[in-house]
Amino acid sequence: MRLIHTADWHLGRLFQGVSLLEDQAHILADLIRLIRDERPDALVIAGDIFDRQVAPKDAIRLLDETLKEVITGLKTPVLMIAGNHDSAQRIDFSSDLLADSGLHIRGTYQDPITPVRLNDRHGPVDFCLLPYEQAEPLVVRTRTGDTQYGNFDAAMSLACERALTACSADRKVAIAHCFAAGGNTSDSERPLSVGGSDQVSPKNFEGFNYVALGHLHRPQKVGNNGAYSGSLLKYSFSEASHTKSVSLVEIDDKGAFTRTEQHLSTKRDVRIVESEFDDLLQTDREPPSEDYVLARLTDRGALRDPLARLRDKFPNILGVERPALFSASGQNQSQSAETLKRTDEDLFASFFQDVTGEPLTNDERNALQQTLESLGKSNEDLADAT
Repeated sequence: MRLIHTADWHLGRLFQGVSLLEDQAHILADLIRLIRDERPDALVIAGDIFDRQVAPKDAIRLLDETLKEVITGLKTPVLMIAGNHDSAQRIDFSSDLLADSGLHIRGTYQDPITPVRLNDRHGPVDFCLLPYEQAEPLVVRTRTGDTQYGNFDAAMSLACERALTACSADRKVAIAHCFAAGGNTSDSERPLSVGGSDQVSPKNFEGFNYVALGHLHRPQKVGNNGAYSGSLLKYSFSEASHTKSVSLVEIDDKGAFTRTEQHLSTKRDVRIVESEFDDLLQTDREPPSEDYVLARLTDRGALRDPLARLRDKFPNILGVERPALFSASGQNQSQSAETLKRTDEDLFASFFQDVTGEPLTNDERNALQQTLESLGKSNEDLADAT
């Protein structure tokens, strides 16, 4: 059984206010190319198809066009579940009717759990589709009436127990959207809860031959039989160093699996460039690029409108950081009562040194005193006039 395991498409995502729909259309076109080349038995989408519950119409259209090409054009079944970003009810719409065409969807909580069975030359494989709601503690407590399911781990334990009971094939695959303990996170994932109660133990999945996971955006293996394919694209600058991919999974007649990462073509990369401003403007050091860029400037002095000037070279630049302005003093000092007692001259001198890393010169201090005196005289004149 050959699968292409994907997750976290986040169609309709905005990256710092910029729509990524064009980038998503580009990479999905390459995913279709990969399916055409590899001819898998199924495409898996392990949740977070859309970026928000009420998806933009263009994002819905892109999903529709992609699924139509995969299922109708390439005759490849799709197994898809809802994630925490999706609307479970919207994803579930017409799921029973669509199953006849090869689109197998689970969006909402199921009781009982009904596996999807696919066959290869070695026989049947049962796929247990476990959407986010299947292990969401509040949903599970409401549906079962049992208060013992107070966290995600307990709820997932119940889901896996019921799923394995429902399977009759020797080979079993779970598709789930959750935070498996031991996984590495990034800034672009929406937390499922606070305090670590959203994590589930990989031991819950021990009865399955392979577990196709979604939610964490970095491709990674979890436990003995689980893996995250990661998101299709980089969705934050914390992911700039990530190498994105989808997983090609092969399950043999005994249920053992192999997994290889397949890299897709992106329209633009997400990068952090770090140097002094003048160096960054030099083409031989950093060529012009359409990538989504965060410029981290190491200069300590004043710069005139660096974002606008860099946009000529990086039209999709999304931000400029000046870490040297905040670290020049070597430490962050909290405000204290003593600070409040300092004179305007002392406060400005301290600020100047924090920003530039250098103390005021005598000439600069004299100029500051003259300015403060001038401001003081102006304030006195204003008070007399009123």
